[in-house]
Amino acid sequence: GNWSVGQLGRVEKALMAAEPTRAKRCVIDGSGLESLDTTGAWLLIEWLRGRLPGVKAERTGFAERHDELIALLENIEHPPSPKGHTVGHVAAFIIDVGEHVCTTFRRMQSLLAFFGRLALVFGRTVMHPSRFRLRSTIYHVYHICIRAVPIVALLAFLISIVLGYQGATQLRKFGAEIFTVDLVAISVLREMAVLITAIMVAGRSGSAFAAQIGVMKLNEEIDAMQTLGLDPFEILVLPRVLAIMIALPILTFIADLVGLAGTWFVSYALLDISWLQFIDRLQAVVSPMKFYIGLMKAPVFALLIGLVGCHAGMRVRNSADQVGLQTTVAVVQAIFLVILCDALFSVLFTKMGI
Repeated sequence: GNWSVGQLGRVEKALMAAEPTRAKRCVIDGSGLESLDTTGAWLLIEWLRGRLPGVKAERTGFAERHDELIALLENIEHPPSPKGHTVGHVAAFIIDVGEHVCTTFRRMQSLLAFFGRLALVFGRTVMHPSRFRLRSTIYHVYHICIRAVPIVALLAFLISIVLGYQGATQLRKFGAEIFTVDLVAISVLREMAVLITAIMVAGRSGSAFAAQIGVMKLNEEIDAMQTLGLDPFEILVLPRVLAIMIALPILTFIADLVGLAGTWFVSYALLDISWLQFIDRLQAVVSPMKFYIGLMKAPVFALLIGLVGCHAGMRVRNSADQVGLQTTVAVVQAIFLVILCDALFSVLFTKMGI
């Protein structure tokens, strides 16, 4: 019959039905063969190699062109697959660490390039203010700042209560409960308010940036913008980064106020310190510089969160899974960079004596 690619299923079924057992000699009769292509010939040869290994098949009744095709394919030898090289546990661990280090380095390099392009777009916008998308920036400020006020205020209040309660419990052992105000107020203003707020914004808005831009990338909306001659950095990235740099200092200021309110609440509840005593103690130990230090960190943290979130969204490639993956990467990297930057700020301010 017809042994061609169009009859692949029938040919395979016919070959599978033939079950030779311990055959020492094989004769193939091709006298009834109407047509034969490479697929049919290759199936026949592979069947012989798999079912009759080492047995040389004799062909009879084949047309000359069919016989030449089978002979040609028989002479093609596939080299055996190379054996996998196994390594020990220590070497595998070192290789894994090296791959992660290289991946991290490439990602940081890409993030720096992303920041450079954003800086160029910002400079172009400054030179041509008519290109600035004010409405989009205000929209993102509303969603990043106004809608996040309740959760940020609640977190700041609870953190100050936790710090105050733990501090008062330990300081009471030494009869120094009054220093609870110093401990909590300075911690909230210098570190905790801006850090907790930045982490909350990274989880809330940084992930939203990555998901929104990632979905647009997946739907080829960004490619459509470029086709129309529009710059995605100018339309999507710059308004989001500027909005978060405006919103985070405002949220940090609110967190400072609520944190101080929480400090007074825990001082009043545990130490019976009145409002006037609390204000007097606060003025004695908290200088304006401590408030400014926390506030100065906010724009830097906001820039890191905005860059990482938008960069992760732009890295989405041709898969819905990539949106979830890059969103997770954005949150983790943003929180890591915020904490790392906060540690560097702490060392810098300590060296400067402030």
